[in-house]
Amino acid sequence: MFVCAGQATKAVGVRGELKFRAMTDFPRALIEKQTLLFLDARSGEVAEARLARVRAGEGSFAASFKGVTTREDAERLVGYYLGFSSRRAVPLPEGEYYPFQLEGLRVVDEGGALFGVVKTLDPGIAWDFLIVEDADGGEKVVPMVERFVKEISVADGTIVVDSQNLGWKK
Repeated sequence: MFVCAGQATKAVGVRGELKFRAMTDFPRALIEKQTLLFLDARSGEVAEARLARVRAGEGSFAASFKGVTTREDAERLVGYYLGFSSRRAVPLPEGEYYPFQLEGLRVVDEGGALFGVVKTLDPGIAWDFLIVEDADGGEKVVPMVERFVKEISVADGTIVVDSQNLGWKK
């Protein structure tokens, strides 16, 4: 499984540097210690990325890579995702989760009624959103805030939500 640290949004300068939209709260700490991979979401192609330098910004980061030495090289990577294998993921602080840890968890209310399964986690500006697939193949959206998400247990495979605040009925 692939843990995404960011997506390349544009080439910066003439020496092959890329700007990334951060998809984690601390991309620099994650990517500096990893064997990195570029993922082209369009083709599914994966290639090794050898980090040369990284600079953190507000909600973004810039990075340069060995073998990516010109603006043209960098422009070919715009749109690609940068990440690493989930087997190499560093432990996160308590209450923090990688998206791959949440995908596939059962979403239940406080009484245990099943509403669906987490399909994916969509990053948002103020907070992220769980996309939950219900038994009929429809989707429900859950903002990742305490008002709606009451408990996450990766070990039990469940996310407990406040269905009443979400306006869901079983």
